Amino acid sequence: MMAISALPLIMMTFFAGGELLPAPGSSSYDAVATRLEPGGRLYMYVATDAYIESSIQSAEKLVQAAFAEENANAEERKVSELVFGLVEDSGIRQLTGFGISSSVRMGGYYHNRFYMHHGKGNNTGKVWQLIGNKPGALAHLDLCPASTAVAEFGEFDLSGTWLWVKEVVKTSNIEEMQTSFDQFQGILLQQGIDLDRLTASIDDEFGLIITLDPTTMQTFAPSPDFTLQIPDLAATLVLPVNSSDLFELLKLRLAPFAQLAEFPERRVLQMPPVNTPVFTFKPVIVQTDGFLFLASRPEIVDQCLAARNGTGQRLLDDANFKTASEGLPLDADGFVCVSPQAGELFLDIQKSVLKQARTANTSDTLVNLLDSTLSGTRPFFLVSVFHAMEDGWWVRSNSSLNAGQFLMMKTIAGPIFLGTVLPATFNARKRAREVQCMSNLRQIALALMMYASDHDGQLPQADGIEGLRELEPYLSDTAILRCPAITAEMPADWSILKESDVSYVYFGGFKLEDVPHDAPIVFDKPYNHGNKINVGFADGHVETLDLFAGSVLEIVQKVSSSREYDPDFLKLIETKAQTFDQRGLNY
Repeated sequence: MMAISALPLIMMTFFAGGELLPAPGSSSYDAVATRLEPGGRLYMYVATDAYIESSIQSAEKLVQAAFAEENANAEERKVSELVFGLVEDSGIRQLTGFGISSSVRMGGYYHNRFYMHHGKGNNTGKVWQLIGNKPGALAHLDLCPASTAVAEFGEFDLSGTWLWVKEVVKTSNIEEMQTSFDQFQGILLQQGIDLDRLTASIDDEFGLIITLDPTTMQTFAPSPDFTLQIPDLAATLVLPVNSSDLFELLKLRLAPFAQLAEFPERRVLQMPPVNTPVFTFKPVIVQTDGFLFLASRPEIVDQCLAARNGTGQRLLDDANFKTASEGLPLDADGFVCVSPQAGELFLDIQKSVLKQARTANTSDTLVNLLDSTLSGTRPFFLVSVFHAMEDGWWVRSNSSLNAGQFLMMKTIAGPIFLGTVLPATFNARKRAREVQCMSNLRQIALALMMYASDHDGQLPQADGIEGLRELEPYLSDTAILRCPAITAEMPADWSILKESDVSYVYFGGFKLEDVPHDAPIVFDKPYNHGNKINVGFADGHVETLDLFAGSVLEIVQKVSSSREYDPDFLKLIETKAQTFDQRGLNY
């Protein structure tokens, strides 16, 4: 299988461009071979320099030919120069070759090696400079509790990358790009986001820890005839930090709904719980002991810190992990770990799925397919370490997988994190927007009551933005008329506001004494919050209703279905709603 997958690489190298093929003895084979292990199940080397050089030169010729034929303008040529400049800066031209080897160790597991060679002193490209230049990331293994299922730590110079981006824009000579970039930075600074300080506050490292607790099982039952027991799961992103800048920014941005707790050695931002079909997440942000944790629940942070200070069980002390990591250096620049315990749990879940498939009305074809995936399967594990050497990148791993499978396993941690912490954070952010939107409507409703008090009980006459403009003396900012889910800049001048600028529908012209106290006066436009609508009523109170509506008329009809309005009044507000829908909400 590996031979087939390697064939395109080998052929591309062989046919890389005639005179650009390296002379005999000039390739990086000898340097790469010293990092590999011969005599195993797999051994492969590919010389890349000729192919890369040929590809870049071919692309340059193709672009020049296209420009000549189409009479490209100066801006198009500047963009082309920018792209090829990025390629040059990246250091991809400095890559001379890579190799892979895989051999079987005692106990039946694989020892895999992967090496990317650039040559001594030939590492000025950004890709070599920004990743893995500060040995010691593996020291963070002591943050991993014994319940760790997946962990990854590595080095990435975020500050250096941001400075590179700024330099690229500055030297691009593309005026439109430079202007847009300056405006982008200006907007961020207005919102208190200084990327220079923020990126410098993160110590060029990142980490991800995912834990599984087999002593606490959660039930997943998508249908009555299928039930799956899943170990309780938690995840945290770990950022070594040298200041509180990032925490302060998060505190400011999450203020509407996050609770702040200050302790002598710990600062905590606790967000509202988020329920999923299986797990309940309690997103939390914690800064302590030089780390910033963005976690799915507080308990995982406590477990990580306990492992680090020696008061809790560590993955490092687990006998299975010691066996899995045997022979690997623990002074690397980064690591990836999928623990043997996690592999056993995943295998148990697979077996449970197969067992239930056999007892349910499942086709024989599907059952046989599931059975074939488990036949001869043993729990997988992976311990991989990364070194930035003076002449290239060296990855070594012990795994139940061969080298090809191992390279694919590098993608496991990200999707698991995206599937756990990020949905929780996204839902928390969504909830925050709903809370802020409700606050906006309460302020608008209060402004309407104050307006009516000053105008003999009469509300602003015109519907929509024309009526809402009348509230300028009673509202502090035009931003109150927009849902926080919309990030575009809001005009500060009330006189130029358009219907497309505001997030709320307003029904004007009423005198408060002539309308029902529970009549909808101002409310969310459709799709502001999916299946929720915030509604401000004629008596000044605001409610969040669980309903989905695709039009203003549908909102009115669903609100009125649970209320007894006078037929003439109902017809009036339905007519107003139809007028909104006919004009379009952005008229």
